[in-house]
Amino acid sequence: MVAVRLILGILPIVLLLSKPASSIKCDKETSNTELLLKQHLLCNGYDAKIRPAKSEFDSINITSYTYVTDFDVYSCVISSFINVIKSWNDQALQWNVSDWSNITELQFNNDELWFPQFEHITHEYEAVSSLSCDNPRFLVHNLGRIIYVPICNLRVKCSPDYTRYPYNTMYCHTWFSNHDKELVDEINFLPLHTLMIMHRKPALAMWCLMEFNASDAMLDMPGATRRTVQELRFNLQHTPHSALATIYFPTFGNI
Repeated sequence: MVAVRLILGILPIVLLLSKPASSIKCDKETSNTELLLKQHLLCNGYDAKIRPAKSEFDSINITSYTYVTDFDVYSCVISSFINVIKSWNDQALQWNVSDWSNITELQFNNDELWFPQFEHITHEYEAVSSLSCDNPRFLVHNLGRIIYVPICNLRVKCSPDYTRYPYNTMYCHTWFSNHDKELVDEINFLPLHTLMIMHRKPALAMWCLMEFNASDAMLDMPGATRRTVQELRFNLQHTPHSALATIYFPTFGNI
């Protein structure tokens, strides 16, 4: 029921953010109140390359909710369809609704606002991440609360173990870290919840997640600086007599 409520709650946001947002040009005159408000917010010193913080020493906490709706266990790869709801505050993007025709929220394109980026590091330290995301738009409320709902696909390589056939096991792990190496202490992505989704597809009914763990780890990548990351580990077991397959996945957020 928790998963159903989350899905029903996020659906209106996804549908809203799937609509094109009106881009702005600071030097273009307009009578459209929404565009005028966007110019007011973005054309007076706002810099999309600078994280929203009161000072350079302040941290920003990213609240995220992530759930997996599907996975594929063939070829020893878990393919997950993930919705990630990220939210944070930006004081520079606040406005008085009474001054702007009672507009309470705006949509922005992904090249117009600062947004947190996390780096996905694959099992084999590949240079190209298997994480791909669409729907990169933002919903901004008048109090400066920003909601970002990318729809992502993630592929995680697994190591199979056939020693207990037919109860085969796949051991899978991957890592996430702050994309901006210079701000590892200022932008916080932390595991917050574990969400369970139930599957009833015949092929998935043969697999169950037997163990899940998410924790801080020090990652030594070849040719890179040792740094703290979030390591995700989840082990799948083939259970021929199971009726359901269950998968858990962490979320990133502020404590």
